[in-house]
Amino acid sequence: MHVKQKHRLNSFANGSFVISYIRKMIKPLSYINISLALIYHVMYLMNSYSLTILGILVVIVYSGLSLRSIEKDKPFTPMHYSLGMVSLIFAAFLITWTVNIVLSSIEYNYFGNSWLYISIATVFALCIILQYALVVNWGLKKR
Repeated sequence: MHVKQKHRLNSFANGSFVISYIRKMIKPLSYINISLALIYHVMYLMNSYSLTILGILVVIVYSGLSLRSIEKDKPFTPMHYSLGMVSLIFAAFLITWTVNIVLSSIEYNYFGNSWLYISIATVFALCIILQYALVVNWGLKKR
């Protein structure tokens, strides 16, 4: 075996490969979540004064803090995990709203402009859930 192959096998065996892969995945997901939060706000919530705007703000702050911790190679704090839980609650509401829109669109047999909202909200919720799962996994691997 070559030295590079041995190094790859050793890094995979001790988990550093998994940590670097998770780290590489958290960064793009954070950027995607920030972008989708801004798109969701601009397209659907410009005149809203509800708690939805607070949920979007929490997702943006959580993604920004995750990026900062990953780039500076600092461990995640309990604040990261608590903001992540609030982001998961927002994702649950987002999924609930999307299911309600799908059900009402089926009931009235009209999907005209609903597809754009359904696709953006679904991708946004899945990215929030995936980012939190990766952050928790990365935090456990770093211990």
